[in-house]
Amino acid sequence: MAFIDYKIKMWNRIHFSDAADIEKLKQILIKDQYPIDDLVDEESGFTELENLFETEEYITPDVNEKNATIELYDDNGKLIWSNELKN
Repeated sequence: MAFIDYKIKMWNRIHFSDAADIEKLKQILIKDQYPIDDLVDEESGFTELENLFETEEYITPDVNEKNATIELYDDNGKLIWSNELKN
């Protein structure tokens, strides 16, 4: 079966228990460049990850370092077409 992959940007929301230490969460955010993995665990009080689908936005190769953001594949998974910007 043929398919299309496409890249988007979208916000996600991480929910925490009432017992979560907000100051500890803040320190993790300040310390790490990409701290999400450190926040999504039981120790931090993580309870749920929610995709905020209403914030979904399509992106273009211009904002993706000229890499493809839409790819068409055939039945065998072979790339047939992409919108990658060639140099």
